[in-house]
Amino acid sequence: MPCHLSFIVILTFTLIYQRTSASDAYLLSYSAETIQQYIVTAADGNVSDKCRDSLLKVEPFLSAYDTLPLQKRLFYASYAAGDATQVQSRDRDRWHFRFRGCIIAAAEDTIIPSEHPMMFCTGHDSTNKTAFELGVCIPTPCLNDHLYLLNKWKEIVDNDGRGRINVAHCTKSRHEKQWFQLYGVIVELTCGFGIVATVAFATVYHLVRGDATKSTAMQIFLAFSAKKNLIAIITPPKNPTTAIKCIWGIRVITTLWVVLGHAAVFIADFVEEADELKRNVLNYFFYQPLTNAPISVDVFFVIGAVLCSYHWFRSLDKPGAMIPTWYSWKYWSEFYRHRLLRLWPAYLYVILLSIIRFPVLRYHENFPLWGHDDFGVECSKHWWENALFINAFTDGRCLPWTWYMGTEFTFFAISPIFLLLLKRSALLGIAISAIIIIASSVSLAVETSRYNFPPTQLLHFIPQNFNQDSMLYHSLIYVRPQYRIGPYLMGLITGYILATDGRPQRKSNSGSLSTRYKYMGWILSVIGGLWSIYGLIPALQKSDWPVYQVTFTAMHRIIWALSISWLIYACQKGFGGLLNAFLSMRIFLPLSSACYALYLGHIYAIFAIYMSSSFPIHYDGFITLLNYYWKHLSLCYFIAISILICIEMPALHIVKILFYNSEQQMQAEAKRPEIIRTREEDGLHSSPIHDSHIIRNNNVVRRIRPKSRRA
Repeated sequence: MPCHLSFIVILTFTLIYQRTSASDAYLLSYSAETIQQYIVTAADGNVSDKCRDSLLKVEPFLSAYDTLPLQKRLFYASYAAGDATQVQSRDRDRWHFRFRGCIIAAAEDTIIPSEHPMMFCTGHDSTNKTAFELGVCIPTPCLNDHLYLLNKWKEIVDNDGRGRINVAHCTKSRHEKQWFQLYGVIVELTCGFGIVATVAFATVYHLVRGDATKSTAMQIFLAFSAKKNLIAIITPPKNPTTAIKCIWGIRVITTLWVVLGHAAVFIADFVEEADELKRNVLNYFFYQPLTNAPISVDVFFVIGAVLCSYHWFRSLDKPGAMIPTWYSWKYWSEFYRHRLLRLWPAYLYVILLSIIRFPVLRYHENFPLWGHDDFGVECSKHWWENALFINAFTDGRCLPWTWYMGTEFTFFAISPIFLLLLKRSALLGIAISAIIIIASSVSLAVETSRYNFPPTQLLHFIPQNFNQDSMLYHSLIYVRPQYRIGPYLMGLITGYILATDGRPQRKSNSGSLSTRYKYMGWILSVIGGLWSIYGLIPALQKSDWPVYQVTFTAMHRIIWALSISWLIYACQKGFGGLLNAFLSMRIFLPLSSACYALYLGHIYAIFAIYMSSSFPIHYDGFITLLNYYWKHLSLCYFIAISILICIEMPALHIVKILFYNSEQQMQAEAKRPEIIRTREEDGLHSSPIHDSHIIRNNNVVRRIRPKSRRA
């Protein structure tokens, strides 16, 4: 039934789907003659002798026999003008493309520097709200004259006689110092090699001597053993009947969806046929899972909340378990401490790499993006916002994709309120959660309508009838916890239902859903899920359906969360059928363990693949994206496994050794070599994309109530 229904719904959407007109390019380009005239005029102006000499060498360099035609074409194509308010929003991909063209035109090499280094400069008049953003590709020796040269370009292309360019940014085709000349990079690389060496030595020691030891120092050393960590990653839960195994597959598939969505977004920075790409994204029905990929984040909210609630309520049923109250300060401090210690190691390490190593991976300045988005610059200023998980309340300039972690941590921070309310009274907890969900959805619809935003984040794929400022939408709506809390609360309720449905006093009602209700649940879940993904179509087609758009904006994430919640509930309760069997496959267990590290580093992997390819990339439909996608995944998992084995898992072991091992536990561990045997016990997945948000294994309980521990 669900399969037949899916086909009918998809067919219906396809029949009503109409193709929209082609999107227009928003940046102005100029002829080679105009640019040549500009360079000659600028060289005769008030510039330094070094700059003048460099400008006069541009044309001979481009006309030289050993200069590729592509370099010449990209150089002239890099000169542009556009709306200054859309540099970081609608037009970001086209500005980045021109920046890349200027860098390629300089013919730099990783080892051999160019004889004619270039820099891409953009600027505008900050006093004029309707000013153009102008971009030029000029020789690096003209750095001190870049404002003069930008204003000269303004006289040619925008000579309205009003104002002058007073805000500018230049990105050079080559660093003044390469990575091997930078002290900080050398120190960081040395530390990195030290960690790898420690992993190697610990693994060899473990293989030869085993890991049975009472020495805390030796336990910490063996925490880096790859053997120990790989065993922990692939070991299934100790009690598989209580584990929500379908979440392994849901998490992995959702993470792959996130990578595919970002790959589709950022390939626009590297293709000349960007208009064709945008037409396909807006027009073709089967592109909609990419267009509406931001909804994938809500899956993480749901599964994180489900597991937080599920394991918390199950822990209360253990004999002798401590029952926390509003005033159990020690309990809740352990609750938060475990979460922070679980998230910080890998997160802070990636931030450190973003500040020190990643910015100099390429010979040119600003990696992976151009000057306005340089992660190295932004993270050096704002890293502390990420470390404190408040980046969802700020501009989030450091690692922008990690806004999710800040938002989810906010939900985790307030989750005890809802957990305690549900513990006191299910009706009260659900009622308050429902009120907050409704208030969040209504306020989201109001704010979205107020600014004429699209129903979801579309970045540079926004139809022209909506507000084109995607970054304003991102900062005001998309990352704000007050507009994203609905799916999380629904996950908490689902986890509560799963945890309490099997209690002795409820066994008479356990699994009492009739076949009719099961079918109804699946039908509504399928319809709701498909509508949440494909219901964006009228907005993309510029349909004048204001009521529908407001309804979709307010409801699609909630309906989507309900569909995911039902999927988890049905699979856990035994009527998930083949779908549950697939999602619970053992292959997803180790892949699921790597999702957190993969999420942290996937943007760098995406850009590394694109930037190592020939520029520009030729876009030939979805097959082009698919060809690159497999490369992205390969590099993503290489990075993720490296972080998991070298940073994340050792840190988890060390935290357990330092905070949760009593003398009795250490003796028990001598008989059980794997420090972490199962997901259910030790909270291996306590990240936003991980299994547990609480201190499973009842480590807190064992420290507080050691007598409650069973043999």
